Amino acid sequence: MTRHRHLPLWSVLAVAVALMAAPVPVASTRQLPLQPARDAGQSVIAAFEGWYPNADGSFTLLVGYFNRNLKEALDIPIGANNRIEPGGPDYGQPTHFMPRRQWGVFTIKVPKDFGEKRLTWT
Repeated sequence: MTRHRHLPLWSVLAVAVALMAAPVPVASTRQLPLQPARDAGQSVIAAFEGWYPNADGSFTLLVGYFNRNLKEALDIPIGANNRIEPGGPDYGQPTHFMPRRQWGVFTIKVPKDFGEKRLTWT
């Protein structure tokens, strides 16, 4: 006659809880190493910083940028590589980009019916 040993319910529950609490490695959540900052040769990224309402019902958008270079300032004239659309290319954006993050560089006034429309700075 074969005898079966049954584990007490509490021990089965304890193992189940321990397995659920154990960390499970997930490859997709692993953080990649950061690329070191460079002195030159990097891009400039536009930064929308916020908006405020004007007395006439229009809005003003506040814009800055991030020049990813540590030391190199860039000169990019208004044109194919420095334009704001639709309606541009010139909305008063800078053409000289100092290194690193620059806050509140310029503003763009948009009409009160601007709503969900978009401006793109490229």
